[in-house]
Order: sequence, then C-alpha cells, then structure tokens
Amino acid sequence: MMHMCRISFLSTSALLLALVTNGFSAEDAGPAVILTEEVMKRHGVVVAKAEQSDVLGQPVVAPATVTFDPDRLVHVASVVSGRIAKIHVRQGAQVAVGDPLVDIDSPELGRAQSDFLQKRAVVSVVQASVSIADQAHQRAQKLVSENALPPAEGQRREAELLRAKTEVMAAEADCDAAENALTLLGLDAAAREQLVKSGTVSPRLTLRALMAGTVTERMATVGQSVTPDTERLMTIADISTLWILANVGESSAAWIAIGAEAVVTGPALGGTSITTTVKAIASTVDAKTRTVQVRLEVMGGNGLRPGAFVEVEIRPSAKRSQLVVPRSAVFSVDSMSAVFVSEGLPNRFVACPVEIGNEAGDQVVITSGLSVGQNVVIAGGFLIKSDLGKSGAKGCCDLD
Repeated sequence: MMHMCRISFLSTSALLLALVTNGFSAEDAGPAVILTEEVMKRHGVVVAKAEQSDVLGQPVVAPATVTFDPDRLVHVASVVSGRIAKIHVRQGAQVAVGDPLVDIDSPELGRAQSDFLQKRAVVSVVQASVSIADQAHQRAQKLVSENALPPAEGQRREAELLRAKTEVMAAEADCDAAENALTLLGLDAAAREQLVKSGTVSPRLTLRALMAGTVTERMATVGQSVTPDTERLMTIADISTLWILANVGESSAAWIAIGAEAVVTGPALGGTSITTTVKAIASTVDAKTRTVQVRLEVMGGNGLRPGAFVEVEIRPSAKRSQLVVPRSAVFSVDSMSAVFVSEGLPNRFVACPVEIGNEAGDQVVITSGLSVGQNVVIAGGFLIKSDLGKSGAKGCCDLD
C-alpha cells in the first residue's frame, strides 16, 4: 500500500529539476520534484528500500550514586534502657563476628536477671514437692491394696500429686518466660548460662558485632542514656562490595538488560575506570524524574566511597528488529525530522516527516512516519532539500 507523506515545503529552484507534468500537479500531489537519471547519477542520489534490522542501542550515560549493599549493613542499637559504660571500638575499626562493641549498664536488665533467678528457685522447690507427693502416693496405694488405708485417703494423696505436678508446669512456664525476657533484652545463651552457674546478677549488657566489617559510623558516647527507641549507636558495613545506583531515562532503559557491560568513572577514581555489569533493573519508573533505577556492583577498595557521585556508561546488550535508515537519509527542516521518499512516478520525490529513535552506528531508528519497503533517498538528499526545503535548513549529515 502506497504511504503518502506530505509537508509544506516551497519550491525555490528549478535547476536540474522538473515539476511533474504527466497527470500530476502541485495541487494534486503537494510539493514534489522529479530528477532525471542523469541528474541523480551526477549528484550521487541513491534510493533504497526502508528495511527492518536488528539494531543495538547506543551506550547509555547516566549519573549514579555509590551506596552500601543493604544486605551487608548492620545498625547497632540498644535493646535495653540504660547508660553507656564503655565503648570498645572507634569509627573505622575492623571488627569480627562476636567482637564487643558497647557496654550498657541497665537496671532493667538487672531486674530481669533477678526475676529469672527467682523463677528458677521456685521451679526447684515445686519439683521437690512433686517428689514428696509421689512417694506419699505410692505408699498410699500399697496400704489401700492391703486394706490398711481407706480408699478415700489414697485418692487424696493422688490429688496432691497431680496438684504438685501442675505447680511444676506453671513454675517452669514462668521460668521460661523470664528466660525469654532475658533473650529479648540481649542476653545470649552463654551469658544466660553464666548467670545460672554464678547465680549473681550482672546488670551490664555487652552489645557484640553480628557481622564482620568496618565501623562506618559511631554515634555512641560514654555516659549517654539509651533506650530501645534510640535510633542507632553505630553502623557496621561490609565494604568489600558496593552498589552503584544509576538513574536511567525510561526510554533508554528499554535498551538495557541484566548482564550488560558498564563502565564507572568519577573524580574518586583519579582518571581510571571500573568495568562491571548490570545486576538489576527496577520494575517501576520514578514518577517525578521519569527514570528507572539500574543497579551495578563493584568491589571495594578502589577509592569509591558510599555517598560519592559517579557516572556510568552502560553498553546495551539488547537487540531489536526495528525500521532503520542510514543517518545520511535524515534531514532537519523547520525543526522537524524528514526523509525523502519516492512516490507516484519513478524518481518523483516528496518529503516525509518522521520521528526518530536511537542511533546505532551509522543507522537511525525510525519510530513512526515511514513503512517497511518504501523507497527512501539514502544519499544525495540535499539536492532535493535545496528545492523543497526552507532557506537556512540544514541536513542532519552536513558539516558546519
């Protein structure tokens, strides 16, 4: 099906050109020119069919921020109310799992330890009563069987045994609750075992490192009052791996795939660069910036620090079959992109407004305005534009 394109260009020269006269007029067909074969050959006018091709998008350059890997980050906070008695590490220190970080004196913890020891003592007492009640019940059963004791007395002894066992269950439940309270207050299994062994209340809680890494922040000070609502006392991060979060325009993001190669540059790298790959692409577009967040990962120890600004160049790995024309076929006229297509008669050309997309090497993606199979001028188009175009218009491929 013929694809007719129209744009209001005025003819300014008839040199080497002739308006169509055999059945077509300017009123019927709009501004158009016809070139003879001799003129086309002399001026290098080449016509080819518009075709689809698998094209690779141009590299995408975007600003980015260096940040911690959130899965390799721990905020240290207090689980008890109290006062900081000692700080074991400084900012920038390297710590291993289990290293002491902060000591907190907590009356709350002392009360919880005392309650736990009392509950354990109650368990010991009621367990002893169960042993006594069980012995009494066994003797009563023997005497009842020998008719030396009324059956009612045997039943009473049995009820006393059941009551003693119930008291043990209740005491053990209270003890378990008291031990769970210690756990919630940060007392680990080793500390609870030591408490049971010594029987001595120690209201000092030591916060320990839950992961190996670097102390990147330390807000705690000796004498500071803390509660579970205190945001954090320090931060430990494993900086062996860092994240690079780039904000890519939504149209460019369509060309990026996980695994695509990327190059990171920035002032902190001192003129060098880091090559990595795309690890993740956000599934949503930021409503305010109309960008898509793309995540890269780099090894630490290269001069990059969380919070730094860098630039990334992502090399698209996704290929698409799209309509393309050579870059030399596209002209800019009256702030519009256009190509010249052959319509109606052989060597008869009109201007066709188009919308262009990404460039891929010397090819330009045409997103609308042109159909596959149309004859497009791919070389020598400036000759046609000089007749149809406005004065001062420049071809996209002309040099200043």
